[in-house]
Amino acid sequence: MSTTRIWLPLMEVMARSCDVVVLIDGLGILREVVTVAALSSELVASETIGTQIDEILSAGHVPQFGGGGPLVERAVEVRVSVTDPEGRIRECQCSVVHLPSTDQQVGWRLLALSDRGSHSSRENALSHRALHDQLTGLVNRAALLDRLDHSMLRVDRASDPVVVMFIDLDEFKPINDRFGHEVGDQMLAQIGARIAAVAGRSDTVARLGGDEFAILIDHRESSGSQDRVGRGIDLAQRLLEAISQPVTVVGVTAQISASIGLAVAGPDSSTSSLLHDADLAMYAAKRSGRGLIRIFDPAMRQRAARHVEYRRELPAAISRDQLRVVYLPHLDLVTREVQGWEALVRWDHPDLGAVEPDEFVPIAERAGLMGEIGAWVRRRAAAEFGSRVIGAAAVDGSRQSAPTGFLSLNLSHSELRDAHSAATILADIDDAGLAFTDVVIEISESVFDVADPVMMAVVYELRSAGVRIALDDVGAVNSSVSLLHQAPVDIVKLAPAVVATAHLGDASLASAFVQMCRRRGLWVIAEGVETGEQHLALIALGCSSGHGRWLAAPLSAPIALPRPDRAD
Repeated sequence: MSTTRIWLPLMEVMARSCDVVVLIDGLGILREVVTVAALSSELVASETIGTQIDEILSAGHVPQFGGGGPLVERAVEVRVSVTDPEGRIRECQCSVVHLPSTDQQVGWRLLALSDRGSHSSRENALSHRALHDQLTGLVNRAALLDRLDHSMLRVDRASDPVVVMFIDLDEFKPINDRFGHEVGDQMLAQIGARIAAVAGRSDTVARLGGDEFAILIDHRESSGSQDRVGRGIDLAQRLLEAISQPVTVVGVTAQISASIGLAVAGPDSSTSSLLHDADLAMYAAKRSGRGLIRIFDPAMRQRAARHVEYRRELPAAISRDQLRVVYLPHLDLVTREVQGWEALVRWDHPDLGAVEPDEFVPIAERAGLMGEIGAWVRRRAAAEFGSRVIGAAAVDGSRQSAPTGFLSLNLSHSELRDAHSAATILADIDDAGLAFTDVVIEISESVFDVADPVMMAVVYELRSAGVRIALDDVGAVNSSVSLLHQAPVDIVKLAPAVVATAHLGDASLASAFVQMCRRRGLWVIAEGVETGEQHLALIALGCSSGHGRWLAAPLSAPIALPRPDRAD
């Protein structure tokens, strides 16, 4: 091996922490140059090998150190001036390492050179990188927590409390699943820019990771407690409007909503607890729907503690036989005859008691358990329903006619994204002795994606076998109208929020959806009929089917209902 190249491994290690490492012999001649290009601009060109070191180092700055023992000695730090390949004089820090002397190498040294100017710039760049999100350019969680610490110490919490906002994009994961993370990242960058543009100049806008953002509302933008909280609410409303505008990336357009939580620092709040409180408020907004704002209250902490317990206990609920199926009757709004049954899951915990679905279903979805739970409900309901098809189907050749005795099953997003789901569902129906035409599969409008090839393959395979598809919770999001014109469905279930508008004298929204569905020959079912006024108004609008507390409560078995004595 060359007498010079034996030092290359050492030089390469040293070059990771400086701009360039040069090897010079006892006569001051350059023998090797190692540069890590990713870390430096060129200080010493490789073409200078064989020249005198004093042609590169300015006169009077060549380190002169004698000696050299059997081992590499401790480096000596000096400052030198270096003439770079472009003729510029650059002030550098130089670490001089003496190498062991041999018969052929006496007085050889390694010089590790670091441009003091570029080193400072590199340190600044690394510092910026450590405190900022690389995708959006916003500050990151570490920087937000640091500024929040300062705010908590600086302000008078009684008269001018610290306010933090937590922002989470709704249903963003399906965008990544469908279009890929590159498109998703570009959309996140656009959303981040919108948030920064809407926020105040002194507010701290951070990306916490994934599709989560936060804002520390600066006290200089407000005057007093109520003003700062009020400005937070106003800012949140303007953010929802800005975020909801369509986002287009490489020909892909998506309409995104967000859920926002606000938290106000109390006397005992810490930096971490305040951000956690805002996070809890955001989840409260998400549970209430999408595109909503909630302000933290202490009861949310108790709810969060319960959810931790639910999350711990839920995976074993199936094996411990804690889940059960109930059946929600779907009725003819005029005759009050049962037309079908929707299978719903309930959780009876021996210690926690009866856990409501709106408490544990979102937890199951986030934990990835909904596919397993959904499959259990589907098999149990199909087996229990068995041959119990109530009544005979009304046959008059019209798609608007309500079939009788159907079993309705909900399908989760994870099941829709599984290419084998259709075959599994059809096998479960067949094993239970049910006809495919006896079954309705409900898919939430929020996850129904007509451009997803896997999802559409599942839907078309089910429909081709005779299973009817219901678009659930229609009217809950802005995309409802366009989806109604594209989705291959047989039934439309109006969201409770739409049904709530169906009272006499003011039913324009509900009427619009009912008429649109009737024109397409779709069967319309009203969800969540709560009052007699809604009941009568829906009949007047031409909606002939529905379910809700006003009509009938869920039952433990799909049995015939007695005729009600209630006068509507």
